[in-house]
Amino acid sequence: MNRHDDECELPLEQRLKGLRACLAHIREEALAYGQEDVAGHLAMACHILDGNVELMPSARSSNRRLS
Repeated sequence: MNRHDDECELPLEQRLKGLRACLAHIREEALAYGQEDVAGHLAMACHILDGNVELMPSARSSNRRLS
């Protein structure tokens, strides 16, 4: 990381792996504190970063398109 201009010099893939590792750690902490709903959202974020989940439009955005 270049501390002078706040730009990350790591490749995008490396940054995404780091982000996924952070999310997985936070998920474990959430589970340890009994925050299953938060842990579930973090698990979904990890699955998305892994490319295992196809994003679906939310009901709210779907309704907006219909009106």
